[in-house]
Amino acid sequence: MGLADQFQQKIERRQAATLALGQHWAKRMESEAKQKASWRDRTGHARQGIHGGVEKRRDVIVLYLAHSMRYGQWLETGSAPHVIRAKTKRGLFWGATRANGKPLIVKKVNHPGTKARPIIRPTMERNLKGLRADLRKIWSDGK
Repeated sequence: MGLADQFQQKIERRQAATLALGQHWAKRMESEAKQKASWRDRTGHARQGIHGGVEKRRDVIVLYLAHSMRYGQWLETGSAPHVIRAKTKRGLFWGATRANGKPLIVKKVNHPGTKARPIIRPTMERNLKGLRADLRKIWSDGK
């Protein structure tokens, strides 16, 4: 086995170790994000939908932490006050009822907006230093 083959094998082993390390850190950050998410659960779907993983794309390994729920972006960034209007029906059913017992139908609702409750970026930032240190151990030559 030539020097070039040995070098190639060493790189392949380090790439495999990097992929395994990425999987470890992705699951670790997923667990941390689920535990530390500051919003109050109603269904639990947003918390359950936080997922982390790692993908190999050609020669690049991508570690990700993301929401799977459509409204995850609003949990992360919040929303400004806005008006909600009915799209296809005459009006919106409002949870309240009238004095005669009939449901209250309104044409629009003035939503006050929501406060941002980020968890993805803060979790990534908290763990970046440890991830970098572990990557240095894999890719250094022991010096």
